[in-house]
Parts: sequence; C-alpha cells; structure tokens
Amino acid sequence: MVKMPCDPLGRVPALTAGRNVQMQPEHFVNELPAEVEALRREVERLSRRIDRGNGLLDAILSESPHGILVCDRDGKLTLHNRAAESIWAGSATTHGVQDWSRYRAFHQDGRPFAPEDWSMARCLREGVTIQAEEVRIQKFDGSHGMLLGSCAPIRDAGGAVEGAISVFADITRFKQVERLRDQWVAMAGHELRSPLQVLQNQLHAALRSRRPVDLEQLIPSCIAQVRRMSHLVEDMLDVSRAQAGSLRVNVESVDLKSLILKVGGDILAPAAQHVPLYELDDVFAMADAGRTEQVLANLLTNAVRYSPQGGPIRVRLRALQTHAEIVVEDQGIGFDPQIAETLFEPFLQVQPDTRRGTGLGLGLHLARELVTRMGGSIAAKSEGPGSGAVFTFQLPLGPRPA
Repeated sequence: MVKMPCDPLGRVPALTAGRNVQMQPEHFVNELPAEVEALRREVERLSRRIDRGNGLLDAILSESPHGILVCDRDGKLTLHNRAAESIWAGSATTHGVQDWSRYRAFHQDGRPFAPEDWSMARCLREGVTIQAEEVRIQKFDGSHGMLLGSCAPIRDAGGAVEGAISVFADITRFKQVERLRDQWVAMAGHELRSPLQVLQNQLHAALRSRRPVDLEQLIPSCIAQVRRMSHLVEDMLDVSRAQAGSLRVNVESVDLKSLILKVGGDILAPAAQHVPLYELDDVFAMADAGRTEQVLANLLTNAVRYSPQGGPIRVRLRALQTHAEIVVEDQGIGFDPQIAETLFEPFLQVQPDTRRGTGLGLGLHLARELVTRMGGSIAAKSEGPGSGAVFTFQLPLGPRPA
C-alpha cells in the first residue's frame, strides 16, 4: 500500500500544490482517484506535445536541404542530418574539438583549418554567432567544394554555452557559375570591342585616304561588322529573356523543307569550300519560323566553322510519328562524348581547340531554349575528337496548309 502524507486538513501537498482545495479526511479516499486521473491526463497531454515536437524536429532534420550539425560543450558531434552527410560525401565520429581535423577545410590563402578554426569551435569558445561564412572544403570522397554556413551557440537556462549548431549549404555549383559568368562578361566585352575596332579602323582609314573611297567595298564591310555586333547583343538579350522567363515564340505551321533550303542557301552557298548535301522530305512543323531559322542558322554556322575545307555538311529532314526531325551532320573536329550536354550550358566553355571558336558561346544554349519552348528537343552526338558531330533537333509535326 502507498502511503502519502497529508496536512491536518487532509490535503495531500503533492496533489494540491497551487490549488485552492479543501479536502476533509473522511473524503480523501473518494477524491484521490479523481486527482490521480487528472494528473495522468496532464502527463499524457504533455507527452503528446513532446512527441509532436520531436516529430516536427525529425521532419525538419531529415527533409532540410541544408546540412545541420550539432555538438555538445566538449565538441562531440551529437547530431547530423542526411543533407550534411550528402554534402560532405560521408561523416566522421568525433569525441571532441580535436577530432574536427577529420573534416578538412582551407583558408583563403590555402592553409588547412586547425580544429579550433571551425566556426562551431569559436561558438563554443566565445559564445558568438557567426553568419554567412564561406569555407572551401575537401569532402570525404576527395572532391572539393564550397560551403556557406552559419553557426550559433546553444545555451542552457542559465545562459551558459552547452553546445553549438551549424547550418550550411553547398554553394559549389553557384560559385562555379559565378566565376564563369564573370569570365563570360569579360569575353563579351572583348567580342563587342572587336567589330567596333574594325569598324573604327575602316572609317578612319577612309577619312585619311587621299584617294577616292571604294564605297562598294567599304559599306558591305561596315555593314558586316554592325550585323556581327547586332547578333551578339541579340544573343545576350535572348539569354536574359530566357532566364527571366519572357522569351516568346509564336507557333504556327512551318514548311521546314523550304526554311532549310533558304537558311542553307544563306550560309552554305557562300561557304564554297563546303559541300552541302540535302536529304529533305516535305514536312511541316508547329513552330516559330523565325526562331527555327535562328536554331538552324546556328547549327549550320557551327558546322561550317568546325569543318575542314571541302568537307561535306549533310542536312536531313524527315517525319517521325509525332515530331519532325532535323539533323545537321559535319565531318569536322567533333568533341568528347562526355561533354555533349555541356555544349548546351550557359557560361560554360569547352576547350577552345574543340567545339568553340569566336563568339560568346551562347548559340547552342539559346538553341535548346528555343526548341524546348516550341515543344521539341535537341541533342548533340560525336564519336570523339576528329570524328565529326551530329546535331539533331525535333519539333512537333504540323498540318500542311490547305
């Protein structure tokens, strides 16, 4: 039997604390079960509340795309989520700050982090919050990356530091694109400056010349440089529109055979050193005629640029079950099959001795954007350097006009 002390009025302090309860000794036995039941319900309510909080915390930890690490006051890592393990490509057991050397990082000057250099160590040591710190790391699989992280101390009820929490994101890809974007901006300035310089030199030479100026030669040359600048600017604007989601296409039924012969005549006919070979069926597609011409012109220009003199350039058109297929094939320098997808990415440059010449390297990226917005697809294929390249794009079939 459980004995509980009561005061002279028959109240049990453990059950009536904080309550205005008057309980006579003769009623104690009758009232006790109700008090116990009330306490049991309160315990259950608090337990459910704790379970809900734990469930919410587990969901945040498991589903967060950011890495989360928690350590105690000694630096022992007590918690990490799946994102942290994925970002680091592994994890390590630590029993104190001294074990943090298993996580490798580097200062801007290349010096490796000492265990006490980590932001969590500074949180434990100084009780400070550290925000938006970029750190270059070496992952457990040997690869390198960049992290952007913040760290804060965990304090007990008295305000003493009893641990620290770090939240971080992998910004490796972002930093790569940022670096390549800066390179692209510099290259864009150079590419725009080149035709301007040519145009300026030609006009200055004409002004200084004491002989009559041959306008039939000067004007077409100047127009060619202006067109080059116009194309460069239009490419940059199209990239900006595509990234903003405002790149528009006007879809209608397009005679692809006629369009191919027109663009081929503009690009391949003047390039007398190349032999155009056409295999064209009568096919119509639901597409934007101007944008389709832009895509095809880019592919044919690349084929001319990267093909040897006298090399054939083959253009094929046929109807598949639901799509029209256009293939541009050359016997030029080709490319490594592993970089096929890279050819279509913005701001990324393949080695200049393979598939890139002058220009901003935006043509294929814009081609994919345009074809995709017209409901089609585009792909590149090559057996390797020196084996030529095949670019294939498809557009939805369209009706033949009445």
